[in-house]
Amino acid sequence: MELIVSALVFAIKKIADKAADGAIETGFTLLKNKLQGSGGEQVKKSLEALEQDPSDRHQKILSMDLDDSPIDDTEELVTLAKDLLGSTPEGRTVINQVVGAGGKAASVSGHGNQVNIS
Repeated sequence: MELIVSALVFAIKKIADKAADGAIETGFTLLKNKLQGSGGEQVKKSLEALEQDPSDRHQKILSMDLDDSPIDDTEELVTLAKDLLGSTPEGRTVINQVVGAGGKAASVSGHGNQVNIS
């Protein structure tokens, strides 16, 4: 559950610093809604407290509440958290670059000897 809490804190801080893009805000909303829908009332309260103050104390409380809650699909939550943190599969490198309005975009990814450029 620590990965999930870390992803939430990452997004909360990015949003608070006005450094979040749409993908972070969307990922945060998806993860938050999934937790609120399956985590129970105590998880909702802990999540609200974390949003107000992402301190270590609130992170630990939410993590403990998540461990104690009857969450339905932890695999989906972990996937959402990894997506939010920008994790990539082990051994895989992904580079994305977007150049200004009206510019071009490039994406390079690969694993081993295989490279994909789009």
